[in-house]
Amino acid sequence: MKIAFLVLFLFGNAQGDFLPTKRGTRWEYRVGSVAVVMTVVGMEKVGGASCVVVETTRGRKKERSWIQNSRGGLQIRRMMSGGRVNNLGSPALILKLPLKRGDTWKARIPILNEVAEYSYRNMGQEKVKVVAGEFTAWKIQATYQVSGSRFSQVSWYSAKTGWLVKQTTGGQKMELTRYSR
Repeated sequence: MKIAFLVLFLFGNAQGDFLPTKRGTRWEYRVGSVAVVMTVVGMEKVGGASCVVVETTRGRKKERSWIQNSRGGLQIRRMMSGGRVNNLGSPALILKLPLKRGDTWKARIPILNEVAEYSYRNMGQEKVKVVAGEFTAWKIQATYQVSGSRFSQVSWYSAKTGWLVKQTTGGQKMELTRYSR
């Protein structure tokens, strides 16, 4: 479930300056007492598509995601977790663009040895207050199923930060504490 939690908060709204490509762009979050840091570490081609490479650090654990910003939205093309790289046979659309209240979409995202089936819904924009400040953000609701269990998640993405500002998954809450672009 931790990987699923990280996968969903990797992506922001590409209608503004989202999914920044500048190396060193950084977002810092708190999940309970745990610090999570996400950093743009470069650009690479995956299957001929230019992707932003985002590294996520949680304690000593590092993961990477290769994300393509295409006309239809943000798509995961490759993931690395536990030292294992997984090229997705079919890119997983994790944020449909342009952003529009009421839009829905689905994605299949590998998590460890399984595939999670995600269903997303754009709930529109609202103000969200977190440690890093107050932001107007797009609220994206997701449900997903993995290992026979169903989970619900709500994520808020802001054009100002270019990324996620808050996310709740079950009883866990993640909030942006600091960012640099």
